[in-house]
Amino acid sequence: MVNENFKEFFRVLGLTSTFDLLKSIQEGKNQYKDFRTFMAVATINLRLKQLINLGIIEHHIDRKSKRKEWYTLTEKGKRILDAIIRLEDEF
Repeated sequence: MVNENFKEFFRVLGLTSTFDLLKSIQEGKNQYKDFRTFMAVATINLRLKQLINLGIIEHHIDRKSKRKEWYTLTEKGKRILDAIIRLEDEF
């Protein structure tokens, strides 16, 4: 039987702008405002939640002097994005 997280991963990967979101985070454009250039707010919220739940990205908040919030790829996320990019190059 296939693991449910594995099925969910492929479902989320095929959804609108998931790949663009991952590439954006990798390139350092990793704040919420950066994602609004290519995704609707509702889609951003949903994708971020899905990718965090799958362990592909991490959410960071710094509340020292001024609130700062950003996202990074996990090690697992970096490996996944690298594999996706290699597949993209084949096409």
